[in-house]
Amino acid sequence: MRGPSLDIDATIDDLVQSLDDPEDYVRRALDNLHAEVRKEPNSRLTIGITSYGVYPNYKIDIPVELEKLDMQYIARPKVFSGRTHQELADPSSVRYEHWSAASVSLIELQALLGNLMKRKKQP
Repeated sequence: MRGPSLDIDATIDDLVQSLDDPEDYVRRALDNLHAEVRKEPNSRLTIGITSYGVYPNYKIDIPVELEKLDMQYIARPKVFSGRTHQELADPSSVRYEHWSAASVSLIELQALLGNLMKRKKQP
């Protein structure tokens, strides 16, 4: 049974309260995004918006510039399970409308993790 959808422009920050283990989820998503940023510095993470938000799947878009065409081409995104943080073997099963219209950068995700860790230390 599907849960209610999240807002069309939701990010991890918007659903952090509904995550089963926010710090672990963000840390593991950050690890995956960091691995892609090492290959392509402009990589961004987008969450899936068609679940309760406890373990939302996410994708990492890897933009590649095609200088000859003077345009930007978005390579096929890598899609990850929100529960295992492993790349999905068949990302084609996730439809376009299942993704948020907003995405986050590595710096934004690092800041979110820092805020979560700070909150955890506060009494």
